[in-house]
Amino acid sequence: MNFWGTWCGPCIVELPEMESIARTRTPRINVVGLAVMDENSDIRSFLRKHPLPYPVAKAGNKSSPLLRRYGLLVPGGRLGVPVTVILRPGGEIAYMQAGGTENHLASIIASLVHEDNQRQT
Repeated sequence: MNFWGTWCGPCIVELPEMESIARTRTPRINVVGLAVMDENSDIRSFLRKHPLPYPVAKAGNKSSPLLRRYGLLVPGGRLGVPVTVILRPGGEIAYMQAGGTENHLASIIASLVHEDNQRQT
């Protein structure tokens, strides 16, 4: 899950990495974009100009339980995005990063997949 906003510069910078991961079409990996503090019209407008190869949903505003669950509210009530959360198949958080992924996400995913494969053997 990638929490981002159409208004967030660092979020936009990391979109190509998210697109690349989504295009790998690995059965165990699904990318979902969760737009934070955006109106539906802003999301639609952004996606018309910059289509993404993965689903995007509205994550809500500062009162959203989803944002609270993943700790996106920082002291002072501000939102901290981007935030990337990788969940294991059972829903357990395997990895969470606040701030841009800096093109390290593919190697992190590969490491987590390897770790999960080791657990299964």
